[in-house]
Amino acid sequence: MFLARQPAISPEADRIAFSYQGDIWVADADGGQALRLTLHESYENNPVFSRDGEEIIFSGNRHGSTDLFKVSVDGSGIERLTFHSASNTNPGIQEDGTLFFNTRRSFASVEREWEIYRLDPDNKNPYRAMGALGFNPTPTGDGSLIAFERGTAPTNREPYTGPAARDLYIYHTESESYQALTDGGAMFVKPRWAERTLYYLSSETGTYNLYRWEISETGEGVGQPEQITDFVEGGIRHFDVSRDGENVIFERGIGLFTLDVSSREVEPLDIRVTRDFRFYPEEKKTFNSDANQYAISPDEKYAALTIRGEIFLTLNDKDHRHTVSITDHPARDHQPTWLSDSTLLFVSDRDGQFELYAARSSDPDRGDIFRTLDREIVKLTEMEEDVLSFQLSNSREQIAIQSGRGTLITADIDELGNITSEVELLDGWATPQGLAWSPDDQWLAYSLPDLNFNTEIYIHAADNSTEPVNISMHPRRDLSPYWSPDGSKLAFVSDRNNQDFDIWFVWLQEEDWERTRAEWTELDIFGDETPPPPPSDNGNDDDEDEEEEEELEVIIDFDRIHDRLVQVTRDAGNEWNVMVSPDGETFYFTGTGINGNTLYSIKWDGSDRETLADNFRGGALSLSDDGSHIYYLERGRLMKISASGGRPDNIPYSARMTIRHVEEMDQMFEEAVRIFGMGFYDPQFHGRDWEALQERFKPKALAASTRQDFRDMFNHMLGQLDASHLGMFGGNPEETQADRTGRLGVELVPVEDGMRVEKVIPRTPASRSNSRLEEGEIIRRINGHRVHADENFFKHLDETANERVALQVEGTDGEKRQVIIRPTPAINRQLYEEWVDQRREMTEIASNGRLGYIHIQGMNMPSFERFERELMASGHGKDGIVIDVRYNGGGFTTDLLMTILNARQHSYTIPRSATDDLERDKEQFRDNYPYTERLPYPVLMMPSITLINESSYSNAEIFAHAYQHLGHGELVGQPTFGAVISTGGHRLIDGSLVRMPFRGWFVLETNENMENGPAVPDHHVENPVDAKANGEDPQLMRAVELLLEKAGDGD
Repeated sequence: MFLARQPAISPEADRIAFSYQGDIWVADADGGQALRLTLHESYENNPVFSRDGEEIIFSGNRHGSTDLFKVSVDGSGIERLTFHSASNTNPGIQEDGTLFFNTRRSFASVEREWEIYRLDPDNKNPYRAMGALGFNPTPTGDGSLIAFERGTAPTNREPYTGPAARDLYIYHTESESYQALTDGGAMFVKPRWAERTLYYLSSETGTYNLYRWEISETGEGVGQPEQITDFVEGGIRHFDVSRDGENVIFERGIGLFTLDVSSREVEPLDIRVTRDFRFYPEEKKTFNSDANQYAISPDEKYAALTIRGEIFLTLNDKDHRHTVSITDHPARDHQPTWLSDSTLLFVSDRDGQFELYAARSSDPDRGDIFRTLDREIVKLTEMEEDVLSFQLSNSREQIAIQSGRGTLITADIDELGNITSEVELLDGWATPQGLAWSPDDQWLAYSLPDLNFNTEIYIHAADNSTEPVNISMHPRRDLSPYWSPDGSKLAFVSDRNNQDFDIWFVWLQEEDWERTRAEWTELDIFGDETPPPPPSDNGNDDDEDEEEEEELEVIIDFDRIHDRLVQVTRDAGNEWNVMVSPDGETFYFTGTGINGNTLYSIKWDGSDRETLADNFRGGALSLSDDGSHIYYLERGRLMKISASGGRPDNIPYSARMTIRHVEEMDQMFEEAVRIFGMGFYDPQFHGRDWEALQERFKPKALAASTRQDFRDMFNHMLGQLDASHLGMFGGNPEETQADRTGRLGVELVPVEDGMRVEKVIPRTPASRSNSRLEEGEIIRRINGHRVHADENFFKHLDETANERVALQVEGTDGEKRQVIIRPTPAINRQLYEEWVDQRREMTEIASNGRLGYIHIQGMNMPSFERFERELMASGHGKDGIVIDVRYNGGGFTTDLLMTILNARQHSYTIPRSATDDLERDKEQFRDNYPYTERLPYPVLMMPSITLINESSYSNAEIFAHAYQHLGHGELVGQPTFGAVISTGGHRLIDGSLVRMPFRGWFVLETNENMENGPAVPDHHVENPVDAKANGEDPQLMRAVELLLEKAGDGD
């Protein structure tokens, strides 16, 4: 069985096309041997037949971004159709060969939907086809009607019924009018025409099934839609229909199926393909800069490395790169840690979940794990849940193991790895991070959040004889504990000061805390002059001349230990990766310096600061036991630098492995579903059977022939959870070109022998005084090349960003001139600013200058800082402010914005010389208060109103709920997406990221879950689909009207 994707059927139903192994294939409609039409490293998909059935249009990333291509059904004459680094996808074709597709070039700005372009058969220069934005444009054969989707919910989110669900629209090309066919309540996707009948998929039954609907000449639905299929479990993912509407091909499960529409008979399509692989199923690779974990052996002779889920050993020597493989298994082996110089511990899921294992020599005559040829792998644990991390004690005689979400145990471990005497320290919902053993192995330090997600540092007795003690006690984040090896301090990082992370520590003994700076200076000079205790008389004089190493005991005075905190650094920016020298005197850390990230050392009292390395890109830092060197990873290379600075050494390695891609994808699937199983925020999985979903979708995922298809199948499974903020994301094996189109800042339409300027976008190269283009002008030549219908204009803008480009421009008066212009790499920011400027002007005109307008682009610090600025720039002297969070993709700044909105004036002030009679005139100053002097943020004391729509997402929705329920004002527009969950991520063996929601959000006022519980406006206003093109915004106009009523006459 193999997973063929996105099938298409020819108009006469005699051929089919599909994507497999990232190539385009064609076969007879009744099955049989398929012919591979394309063979290219790029990922090519989404084929569509021309109306004569002789050519296939498809998408491919041969040049970096997605472009459209066409190929004859016999595999000849592949031709590139689009030449723009904005993605070009979702082709639809009418009878005369006119092609419609999606792209984002010079029109869409804040919107989530894409522009709809057309490419005429007699001109190779595409242009925007309509004023609406949407997806999957599909024309009728004569081109009089174009069906398309609107709505931004991912199509794989089959059960979604919220405000952003996809709906079907019809564009009537002659009247340039729009008709909504569907109106929410389900997902309506993938429209396809058969004469005047529209076929599409709908999830009205909870599963994607095929429907058809007769459409009138003006674009209205005639009668009621008809359901064609009735699948209950496992819907249709993709389909196509013949010209007469009698034959359908669709993708479902692991296979392609045909449907005779008249009889409703469904048959699996038996297709044979050459099963050779475009990419090696087993790939031998040598890695020398790809390590993501390491561990130095106790004698510092060897280094253990984790590379793509395998463990390797190399010599800790800058002059030798010989490397041996310790593991070679489809499982993910990681977190190497030395139990001794000859035994290595690691975590592996080779038995179905992550457990602890030991690797050692099995040769009784050669115990060196590096040099032996005989090694054994021994399983050490059988935990109830996955082992996620572990930490050996300093003596390597105890071990701390963290499993599941929040279980932490300690145990004894012997030299063979036998684990005994387990003691449970924690069994909660939160995961302890940064496990660190005290120098005497009696205590564990870790960071742990509470239910308010305030993360604190705790010290916990390793035998659980006492309750854990919070030693940081602050409502900011405290992380990454590190014991000073002399047992005097516990260092950590905290963002309690100015909300960036600094280095702190706590004195473990009150006596040390009480010492003055002068006393510490004397100790530095003269040493500790406290007389030693008298020798004990044990009657044994034989060892008088031998010095016995004193056993360290860490003494901790816990009474109000949080009062003994010391701040070591106070830099602008964040300091991380704190480590402490063996004598407890010197702290090592990374921070921001003049030359970027920098490695520093500093004395515990903040003195003697030294720069050890500028432009430092290291991570995973560790200090050697003797404190002489710092090890770290830099871009996958193992490095070592002296603790006093200097030139770092590379510890080279050459790790050879065989990547078995099918087995690797199996492991990735299993790990990802386990992580979701233990971490998804809703234990009931939104009412879905998580195990049943795994059983349904694993065969589909493992039948995938490309990484793209594997992730797509996995994400189809996640879509069944009907949740936001999730998915599997990752890179692809193909190495393609990376074309980048220089952007002029104009929207163009092809005319005879030229490209006419339809619009000039402000702040772009085309709007500058020395390279200005005007609307209506025609570009006749570019860099000396004549512009004509037989060549795509944008070919000449490839790789021209910031380079001089010569345009011959014909003005509206017929005069020609030369314009030297420097294209820019992108115009996203300029399109956004244009959109905001337009709405600011609309607000100014509609309110007669009384109201200001502020759009919050994202819930992030740049947008927050802009909001602060705009409170003055747009709000000064106004009677109210329109706040707009439409098309806001979320972030984290709702509470910062609420700080601005929640402030209430409690007094007023009058400075000297503002009046000559305080008592007489005091009430004139009731609105005045020194907010900027007394508060960290400005305040909004005037009336406001907020705009929302279905593209207000995540934290923007939290803002809308808070704004409404805290009584700040009314909401205007459309209900929000309903996508509010806190999300995290988990990396898989190949570097892919699984994004997983871990925390739900509920409205305090109503107890409603914000996930699938959108913010609902007080005033519902829907903007027409072509409002943007027409320069209209009814939602904004209604908000202005309402706010003016609230502001009154302004006196």
